[in-house]
Amino acid sequence: MSYHRGRGGGGDYHSSPHPFRRGPHGPPRQGGFRGHGPFMAPKPRSGHCEVMENPHRYLEVDQQKRVLHVSLCGQLMQDRDLDAFCRYLDTRMSALRTEFQLGELDAVSAVFDASENSITDEGVKTLTTLFDTWRIHVHILKLYRNQITDKGAKTIANYIYLNPHPVLEVHLSHNQLTDEGMKHLLWTFAKHEGYPAYPNPMDKFDNVGRQTAIQEGIALGRGGNRRWVPVWLRLENNNLTDVDALFDWMRENEVTYCIAHPRDPHCTARACKLAEPGRAEIKVHLPSSLIETSHRHNMPPPQGSRAGPHSHRGGGPPPQHNGR
Repeated sequence: MSYHRGRGGGGDYHSSPHPFRRGPHGPPRQGGFRGHGPFMAPKPRSGHCEVMENPHRYLEVDQQKRVLHVSLCGQLMQDRDLDAFCRYLDTRMSALRTEFQLGELDAVSAVFDASENSITDEGVKTLTTLFDTWRIHVHILKLYRNQITDKGAKTIANYIYLNPHPVLEVHLSHNQLTDEGMKHLLWTFAKHEGYPAYPNPMDKFDNVGRQTAIQEGIALGRGGNRRWVPVWLRLENNNLTDVDALFDWMRENEVTYCIAHPRDPHCTARACKLAEPGRAEIKVHLPSSLIETSHRHNMPPPQGSRAGPHSHRGGGPPPQHNGR
């Protein structure tokens, strides 16, 4: 099994003041390099957060797919503002679960975007507490351009570890994560048995179907309606000290990955060329911007063989999690 590493071709998707979107808002550009969907909340007109003046404007309910879309991007939010919005959402969740006709053990699917704010680790804790309380499965989590450190990254990792459903996208670029926080996240995805994801066309997660596909070694390739999907993880523009050492650690600890380039149509937030067809080994999709923004110039492909994706060899003890 080979891994894909190399210098990214073209980094223009990071050249604008808003590196995750270019041009007018619309559906995400192929590959997930553009970080927004069609639902965008209005921008604040004053110099302070206006979310709680009309909080329902920032919440969209997709009744057909039974998915919540929360868009708080660029709302000048601090932790206290996020806490107030979470308390508002807490009052809505019981009615929403009834509206979605969910059973007691069913999870609520959600897309949550609180990027481009001033949220810290305390705000991350508030968010994950809300998710745990109401069994909210966030399959796209956008928290880029905030003030999150390794403590917040570990909180997110614990939420992911205890969630049986895989997260499809995690955006944490332009924060204050160091090598340690990144390793904690990467190890979580490596040892979680729900990754890579195997969603059906409605982005629902069928664990029975996934296990059957693993046992039979099958997955529909391009043109099919199901495929293996590694988590799309954005970690660039943080406080990474040594990108070479990070990739060495990933190889030593069997964190299987693929490097995605912005103009590669075969590696996107919903597909991976190394995971098709019938492969369930690749756990993490890392956009090439992680390497480019870390000023890496000489990137030979990883050497050596790979053991099982959940094994641990050398490199010190793996990050610790709370019990399942």
